[in-house]
Amino acid sequence: MDDRKLILINSDIVDFKLEYLNTGTDQGVKISIMLNEKKHVCVLEFNCLNQNPTYTYGPNNEKVNKTYYLDQTTEGDALEWSLLQIRSNLDVMLSTAGYQYIANIIESKNLTTVLKELENTARSMAKEKYDRVTHNRGEIIIEAGPIRFGLEFRNTNSDNGIAIHVLGDISGIEYELLAFDCFDIDPHYHYDPCNKNLVFDLDTTINPNPLQWVITLFKGGKLPTMLEKAGYYDHALRLNPQIIIEKTRELELAATRLNQTSNDKIK
Repeated sequence: MDDRKLILINSDIVDFKLEYLNTGTDQGVKISIMLNEKKHVCVLEFNCLNQNPTYTYGPNNEKVNKTYYLDQTTEGDALEWSLLQIRSNLDVMLSTAGYQYIANIIESKNLTTVLKELENTARSMAKEKYDRVTHNRGEIIIEAGPIRFGLEFRNTNSDNGIAIHVLGDISGIEYELLAFDCFDIDPHYHYDPCNKNLVFDLDTTINPNPLQWVITLFKGGKLPTMLEKAGYYDHALRLNPQIIIEKTRELELAATRLNQTSNDKIK
């Protein structure tokens, strides 16, 4: 595994800088195309993020500096789309970015070897540096139709609190679909923690009781929408609202008891 945070691939004309971005709520490979003679000047930039990918013409050219958001519904995977454009349209994109003289040189050069290295490196980086989270399924399991709630009290070195895992089976294998870490100091929740791992922090000024916030979400019917956002449409479709209401009451009672007894032990 390559542990480098930044990789530079050189050519005679432009350099390709690769780095892995992880904001906590989004992640992916960033490809910056730099002028060879001016290392600090970025002429094209591709942010191949999972949720909100973008690409920018002339980020250091104040006369251009145009950013487009990439619709992965129409264009497909952001990294593969970006590599395709670099392979097929680099000269015209450089021209649009305001670097016609570089575009003219690129058009007459054979960059096959360099671009192959770029593609292999970018794909390896995307795979190896992808941040996934694996939690325990919980000590208490509450069945709720196509899903089940896993409940535990997590005590880390710096934080503690109730964790609620929303679990579901796919082809007979259990997956964690959603996770809610109702911690005292840094409460947060995950969409699809084993794959996308889209994480949102919870503002305790607005929501001082994270556990109650989660229970209120479930009671208010937000669970199907959250499952859909996580990509688990089938599980969302098969939820029975009445069962979810009943099981949420059961979850609330069990979580409250577990939270009390666990905090008593810590004290």
